[in-house]
Amino acid sequence: MLSKLLKYDFKSLAKSLVPFYGLVILLGLLVRISGIVKEHFPVTSFINGMMLMFFIMLIVAILFYTFFVSIRRFYRNVLKDEGYLTNTLPVKRSNIILSQTITSFVFSVISTMVMIVALLVAFYTKGSLGEIFGFINKLFIAMEIEPWVGYLYTIMTMITGYMSYVLIFYLALILGHQRYSNKIVYSIVYGLVIYGVLQVLSLICVGLTIVIDPNLIDVMSNAYATFKDMASLFISSGILSILIPIGCYFLSCKFINTKLNLE
Repeated sequence: MLSKLLKYDFKSLAKSLVPFYGLVILLGLLVRISGIVKEHFPVTSFINGMMLMFFIMLIVAILFYTFFVSIRRFYRNVLKDEGYLTNTLPVKRSNIILSQTITSFVFSVISTMVMIVALLVAFYTKGSLGEIFGFINKLFIAMEIEPWVGYLYTIMTMITGYMSYVLIFYLALILGHQRYSNKIVYSIVYGLVIYGVLQVLSLICVGLTIVIDPNLIDVMSNAYATFKDMASLFISSGILSILIPIGCYFLSCKFINTKLNLE
């Protein structure tokens, strides 16, 4: 049944996101073409500048839009009118949340890939990728970290960060919809409370790491501290960033089965 849910959720999100992807790539192509035209006809510089401005706006917005569509999809499909059908399906509610979460994650990856493709379409020149990766590798080496470790840690941080925010919103909406009125207001309040609790947990995590590794205090005050020097802090924060979405998921599964008041 999970596979059927995934198929349905993928189709639903694709209807909203695929046209947007097409628009981003098309605008990237127009930026490339207008840039070439500008070299031969400087009078078109204004058009190129306008296209470039809109393109950058869409590039910046693509992940935010993906996040927004995912949250809107969950809200409408699970908590609004569609929820009466969704929550009566012969499937565990935990699978409903899991399907929505997996779909959101997959489309965040697709959005990132579309963003990269659009940037390449608009700005790629021979050797530019090598220069970019070479610069990033030098930064990692300067921090005394193997480049592959740096890339892996960065990717993991991006994934867990995105999933944390998605599941925090899911949990806040579920808690807010256990109320009989002002559900959105309560959802916002719960979201702020959850965020505050997670910030406290982050501080506790840092405190415990310092207790385990007292030298970390001196390291943190050093402007030239390397990744190796702060390895214990990065490891503990990495573990916490994995536990947060897992915890939010299981709490969402727990609360969605109790006192859920649909609109």
